[in-house]
Amino acid sequence: MKLIAIIFGLLTATCAAAGLSGKWLGQGEWTYQGSGAHCYMNLSFEENDDYLIRKGGYFDCQVVGLNVEPARFRKKGTQLLNEDMNVIGSYENNIIKLNEVYSADVDIFTTIKVDGLHFDYSEIWKKKDGSELYNISGRLFTGGDGLRNTAR
Repeated sequence: MKLIAIIFGLLTATCAAAGLSGKWLGQGEWTYQGSGAHCYMNLSFEENDDYLIRKGGYFDCQVVGLNVEPARFRKKGTQLLNEDMNVIGSYENNIIKLNEVYSADVDIFTTIKVDGLHFDYSEIWKKKDGSELYNISGRLFTGGDGLRNTAR
């Protein structure tokens, strides 16, 4: 029984320490003005002590697609900084929050809640007046270090 507990502890510690590095695949929905489209989603990240790097991705939502642009965020404590060293988000307790400017009129609010080998994803596009344009959500998975090393 002790051996099972030790093995479980080692596996749990490995998954918890894995972070976001690697390729993530999943499904979700893109909602616009009350109508939704099913999406196949993929995102890739690289993470180290100093940076969280979104390597890119794509959401294929049948009638519409979204190319997720690469970005690099510097870690400063629990804060995430953009290239101009402005605070645009946080990374704490396996929850990443980002507020990126898309245009002069639109901001993108992203939340990623990591839980072992999957994460829940939320991306809300809002006009500066607070009205919602798009709501994209989903759940993405990775197969652990083996999949992460082969999927790059």
